[in-house]
Amino acid sequence: MVQAVFRYRRSKRLALVELDGEMVEAYISNGADMEFLQEGAVCYLREVESTTRSTAFDLVSVYDRDTLVCIDTREPLHAGMLWLKDRLQKENPGSRITMVDDPKQSLVYTSVDTKSGAVVQIMGSSLYKDGGAYLPERKSSVLNRRLEFLLDRKDRGYDFRLLFVICRNDVSFFRVDGDADPYFAQLVAMLKSGGTDIWCLRCAVDAEGMKPDRLIDLVL
Repeated sequence: MVQAVFRYRRSKRLALVELDGEMVEAYISNGADMEFLQEGAVCYLREVESTTRSTAFDLVSVYDRDTLVCIDTREPLHAGMLWLKDRLQKENPGSRITMVDDPKQSLVYTSVDTKSGAVVQIMGSSLYKDGGAYLPERKSSVLNRRLEFLLDRKDRGYDFRLLFVICRNDVSFFRVDGDADPYFAQLVAMLKSGGTDIWCLRCAVDAEGMKPDRLIDLVL
C-alpha cells in the first residue's frame, strides 16, 4: 500500500487525497460518517488493478489521532477468517479445516475434515466512543436482517455464531449501541440469551493491512 494525505470527502464513496504531491481520487467502501476522516489525516491506499474502475485506489486505512484505523469493509471478513481458522485448528489439531466465505453477506461456512461446522456472521466496526468500539452507527435494516437471519436459523437447529471484528487496537471493549438502534440491541441480546457464541475480535492495523489481535469484552 501507499501513504497519502486525506483532503476531503467528495461523497460517501469518494475521497480526494494527496499522493506524491498530486491530487487523486480514492474509493471509500464504508459509507459511515467517520469523524476522523479530516483534512490532513495520514491515510493508506491500495492500488486497484482493474480497467473498469473509475478510481485507481481504494482508501483502506486512516489515522484517528495516534491510531491507524481500517475502514475498508472487506478487511473484517479477511481478518475474521484468519482468526477462525487458527481457532478451529487449535481446537481440532491435525484436522483439515475448510472455510468458504460469502462476501456479499459477510458469512463464513466452516467444516472440520468432512463434517460441516458452524456458520459465522461477521460484522466490522471502526467506530470509537469512550474507550470502546461500537455498532451500529445508526439504524441499519441490512444489519438487522442479518441478525434476524441468524435467529431464524438458530431456531431451526443450525449452528450459527456472531463475530464482531473491531478495526482498531485502541479499544478495550465492544458495545452494542441501543440508543442508535434499540432493535439491533434487542436482536443481539436475543442471540446471546439463546446460547449463540458472540465474539468481539480486536485487530491490529498497520501500513500493510489488518490482522487479528485478541478478543475483548462485549457490552450490551
